[in-house]
Amino acid sequence: MYDIPKGQVDNGEEPAAACVREVREETGLIIKREIITDLGVYEYTRNKDLHLFLLHQRELPAPVSMECSSYFINKAGHRLPEVDGYRYVAFTEKEIYLTQSMAGVIATVQIKFVGQINK
Repeated sequence: MYDIPKGQVDNGEEPAAACVREVREETGLIIKREIITDLGVYEYTRNKDLHLFLLHQRELPAPVSMECSSYFINKAGHRLPEVDGYRYVAFTEKEIYLTQSMAGVIATVQIKFVGQINK
């Protein structure tokens, strides 16, 4: 399954700054605050909400150029990157490549912002 860059907002950090940081940590991409639009907060799971942002960028880098710089320790004690693969997923493919919860959030946002997102 694929996912979108996401994570916790650090103490004293604004949600937009957290978005920029998480994108950098999980993809290596440097984005500017000025090219993201706040889409609001959405229920993701019973215990977790997502604050989503839309990136306005005409050309996207090749997935092979992306690299994760944030890691976690798994149950076996191995240090692994939080992200180990990249793919651009079309809205029509969300149910194939995303978890059911994430596909539901994306569908809600897509319906709400259909004119802005499908450009």
